[in-house]
Amino acid sequence: MGKKQHLETSNSISNSSRERVPLLNKEASKQTNDHQSPNDPVSDLEQGDAVEAANVGFCRVFSLAKPDAGKIIVGTIALLIASTSSLLIPKYGGMILDIVSRDIRTPEQQSDALEAVKNTVLYIVLIVVVGSLCAALRAWLFSSASEQIVARLRKDLFSHLIQQEIAFFDVTRTGELISRLSEDTQIIKNAATTNLSEALRDLTTSFIGVGFMFSSSWKLTLLALAVVPLISVAVRKFGHYLQELSHTTQAAAAVAASIAEESFGAIRTVRSFAQEDYAISNYSEKVDETLKLGLKQAKLIGLFVGGLNAAFTLSVIIVVIYGAYLTIMGFMTVGSLTSFMLYSLTVGSSVSSLSGLYTTAMKAAGASRRVFQLLDRASSMLKSGDKFPEGNPDGDVELNDVWFAYPSRPSHMVLKGITLKLKPGSKVALVGPSGGGKTTIANLIERFYDPLKGKILLNGVPLMEVSYEYLHRKVSIVSQEPVLFNCSIEENIAYGFNGKASSAEIESVAKMANAHEFIETFPEKYQTVVGERGLRLSGGQKQRIAIARALLMNPRVLLLDEATSALDAESEFLVQDAMESLMTGRTVLVIAHRLSTVQSADSVAVISDGQIAESGTHEELFRENDSIFQRKQAIKQENGNQSSNRPVSDLQQGNAVEAANVGLSRVFSLAKPDAGKLIVGTIALLVASTSGLLTPKYGGMIIDIVSREMKTPERQSEALDAIKNTITYIMLIIIIGSLCRAVQAWLFSSASERIVARLRQNLFTHLIHQEIAFFDVTSTGELLNRLSEDTEIIKNAATTNLSEALRNLSSVIIGIGFMFSSSWKLTLLALAVVPVIAVAIRKFGRYLKQLSYTTQAAAALATSIAEESFGAIRTIRSFAQEGYAISKYSEKVDERLKLGLKRAKVVGLYFGALNATSKFSIIIVVTYGAYLTIMGFMTAGSLTSFILYSLTVGSSVSSLSGSYVSAMKAAGSSKRIFQLLDRVSSMPKSGDKCPVGNPDGDVELNDVWFAYPSRPSNMVLKGITLKLKPGSKVALVGPSGGGKTTIANLIERFYEPLRGKVLLNMVPLVEISHKYLHRKVSIVSQEPVLFNCSVEENIAYGFSGKVSNTEIEYLAKMANAHEFIEKFPEKYQTLVGERGLRLSGGQKQRIAIARSLLMNPKVLLLDEATSALDAESEYLVQDAMDSLMSGRTVLVIAHRLSTVKSVDSVAVVSDGQIAESGTHEELLRQDGIYAALFRRQLQGSN
Repeated sequence: MGKKQHLETSNSISNSSRERVPLLNKEASKQTNDHQSPNDPVSDLEQGDAVEAANVGFCRVFSLAKPDAGKIIVGTIALLIASTSSLLIPKYGGMILDIVSRDIRTPEQQSDALEAVKNTVLYIVLIVVVGSLCAALRAWLFSSASEQIVARLRKDLFSHLIQQEIAFFDVTRTGELISRLSEDTQIIKNAATTNLSEALRDLTTSFIGVGFMFSSSWKLTLLALAVVPLISVAVRKFGHYLQELSHTTQAAAAVAASIAEESFGAIRTVRSFAQEDYAISNYSEKVDETLKLGLKQAKLIGLFVGGLNAAFTLSVIIVVIYGAYLTIMGFMTVGSLTSFMLYSLTVGSSVSSLSGLYTTAMKAAGASRRVFQLLDRASSMLKSGDKFPEGNPDGDVELNDVWFAYPSRPSHMVLKGITLKLKPGSKVALVGPSGGGKTTIANLIERFYDPLKGKILLNGVPLMEVSYEYLHRKVSIVSQEPVLFNCSIEENIAYGFNGKASSAEIESVAKMANAHEFIETFPEKYQTVVGERGLRLSGGQKQRIAIARALLMNPRVLLLDEATSALDAESEFLVQDAMESLMTGRTVLVIAHRLSTVQSADSVAVISDGQIAESGTHEELFRENDSIFQRKQAIKQENGNQSSNRPVSDLQQGNAVEAANVGLSRVFSLAKPDAGKLIVGTIALLVASTSGLLTPKYGGMIIDIVSREMKTPERQSEALDAIKNTITYIMLIIIIGSLCRAVQAWLFSSASERIVARLRQNLFTHLIHQEIAFFDVTSTGELLNRLSEDTEIIKNAATTNLSEALRNLSSVIIGIGFMFSSSWKLTLLALAVVPVIAVAIRKFGRYLKQLSYTTQAAAALATSIAEESFGAIRTIRSFAQEGYAISKYSEKVDERLKLGLKRAKVVGLYFGALNATSKFSIIIVVTYGAYLTIMGFMTAGSLTSFILYSLTVGSSVSSLSGSYVSAMKAAGSSKRIFQLLDRVSSMPKSGDKCPVGNPDGDVELNDVWFAYPSRPSNMVLKGITLKLKPGSKVALVGPSGGGKTTIANLIERFYEPLRGKVLLNMVPLVEISHKYLHRKVSIVSQEPVLFNCSVEENIAYGFSGKVSNTEIEYLAKMANAHEFIEKFPEKYQTLVGERGLRLSGGQKQRIAIARSLLMNPKVLLLDEATSALDAESEYLVQDAMDSLMSGRTVLVIAHRLSTVKSVDSVAVVSDGQIAESGTHEELLRQDGIYAALFRRQLQGSN
């Protein structure tokens, strides 16, 4: 066949560009306008069509309530009845005042008055019974509907996101999406539960109240309403500004969540470079940015609340003055004026509450804007067709003049005119340098992306015309870094069939992939849980399960992207042998860096710089003089890792729960630095509460004035002067009260922002220092849920609720004092009901706290599934399992919904009973007060003041119960958080020794026994004794899962041995300073983790991302990375994407090697460090590293035995023990395990 060059003229390139001109020009213009590069960190959420298309009206949240329309209609009717019943009470209260303010002197008149009061009270009792039942019904129906709305919103959002194209996930952090799903929807839920119900209640109360006001006096009503337009304009302006500010705040919070997600997911990398403090500073910086915006919000809210309070109260005073004038002049009765005042206060209170709810609604609108930007986002990938092309024979794949650049880096063309034919049943191999485009070809065949130009066909039909599910039944892939899910081995293998397949089928494919044997050694066998991203298994074990998973699909086209790279020689031979027979009749595309694995291919294509540089059979390419393939063949070839079990999170068991001291007061202990502000805020709150309660006192005095006999102009003039003097005092009180209200709202809100910022920073700091074993059993999603959703719930309790609770508490205490001053008899009667209410609240609170705790635990599980799904989107897409992911997430959301609905019933029952109890207590008080007034022990004014005090105190107690409900919800969340904060790491604390050897770099394992804490019965290392002399190079080889990587983990002190010691320079690791140890010891693992920042920052990670450019470039050259980095448009400033997904496996590995070399360690651990490199790159890196290793102690873990020939000694690790040790030649002469592995590898090569 010979060479086959694919070169294009500039004309054809320009033609290919014109095919996509609209998109490319649009993107380019955006980048120019925003001064951003294609590698800018800005997420897809913050630019492009998503923002332009988003229709972010807050009412869209409620459009999700259509299935609950019946409930909402019934709830609204109940709400109208409850509101009307509440407003009828002032009407009848006014009638009672008219009765008692008459001139009653004789016993007969007293008897008639008492009879009239009795009849009026009977009507009130009936009204209260009906109103309380409706209040309970309203609370239950609205709360349950809101739970269902948010459940649907979360499910809709997850379903929409999981269907987005892969390019979207290339530029959008998982943490940001989790923040939308948990924190933003929680904010929306708060607005759609309490706030929606309360808003409708306040709105109906306002409208009906205004109607009753007109019935009392149309003149007074028009005067009262004159101030409404001014307030409406102010509220609207404020709301718009607050919405924008909330939007920005949530964006900052999402970035903080992304950093947390990345840090927890890459905890081994963070630990191996001792960069916990760097992660903490990065996270804290973003939390501080969120805090600054929160403090700005707090000032704004304080100003708004104070101004609104002054405007409303002043409007009420104007009304009272005019009302008093009308009463004096005989146009109104005292009862009518009192009723009007009660209506005014009720309507004023409702409008004031509405403004507070409007503030919350605007915050929720800011959050909903982010959510609906995502829901409005249309995938840039063309929709799949509905064709089911059956070939004869089946499995024909063709790439025809394919050009491609990743959407995240459109100016960097990865494939340049690739034409490739995969005939049915053929085996085609792709080889070439890392980053040349091999994996990109597999990605395009899987239709993770669409080409910019050219076509890819399956059985002669373009992929975009083929049914999506059909395509992924026909095509299956096993990638270089396989992703497993946090479930059992059985479910992982059966993943392509929704986790369900027969045991016989699963065992059959596991045997084919040489996985059955090691699975059977686990205590739980096929039910063994593999952990998050499969971290409880070794690399080789993960790879074999991934191969079994792909084989179960029985595909017609099999894509093997370095599929056996993590297997030891014997396992690779057995898997290859099993797969050879399995490949018969299938089209197979093999992407490999080990040229030995492609010798049996029908044809080989050499991919270099996005083109097919050469193609032919293995023999044809080898015969060609100076061919790329021949140069690679002359260089090198062959790859292994670890183990663990158990799905139960560390949060749900053990000492964490027992040790947790979960009082909600601990949240407020974080407020000590703001103690001064809180004291001033509390003083302001007390002054505001007192001023608010002085108004009823002066209102009573006005009633006493207007209830006198005033038949002459002189008497009327005296009465008006008395009212004028009283009003002067009220005005002064209002000004002071409003100022103090503003100060209180600002200081408490700002303090709560600081409390939650400290809580998040403390929690993150504490978690990042937990031992690795903790992260083995605790999902990242669960921890993110604690950091975002749980702290958001606590924040709500510590902002609005804390301030309101203190205000209501002070109003209750001060109000009772004023009640005693009016009538001690009436006050004692009113307080008789308090113990009953207090006991009920306490019982209810305990139950609700436990229910809230369980609800949040269910929410955390849903978040974990979402985090795992977004992180493994390529695996989900390749198996077309979006539906399965959606069903799993929906199942957990539904579990949380059931608990939420249960809570809604309890809350409804509670509020109805509380409403009835408080109203009945007021009725009893009013009845007895009327009796005292009729009998001459009180004046009508004193009774009016007492009623106003009772209403204020009753309202405050009712509000306190609502605050208590929120506090109990927060207590449930705080329990989860403080379990984490109280958790003590099971690893002994590091010492402070900094041992310098002479020579340096002496490592020793002395009789080390070890089992992973998550599976203590499975001993991984059994008495390992190993000596690494300073400057020596020791290799560990052996079957996958034998314990090789575990040894490296123990030298890094990721875990502590159960028995024996690990020493550095003769000092046990436990006694050595953590930072010193990780300056001395550096590791490059099999699957390196990069961070979502620039190449430069990743290389300099060990020094907190700050090193000179010269050093970085020097080390990049040593690791053979400089050349490909320089090809990127942004060079060293190129963003690598989440977990480095914008780079090829080989590119990631070389950056990881450069990062490790920058540390200049004395001990270097290379855990199959060159497994992802092509032969030529591996040779160059190895050559650079050989000179660099001089004077260093090096431990090499390898399955490619060719890479260990030059070491000083080799240790064969099998079943947790060193079965053999010696030099390469000595072990071959022993003719044991090593010799058998070596022969297997030679057999594989041949």
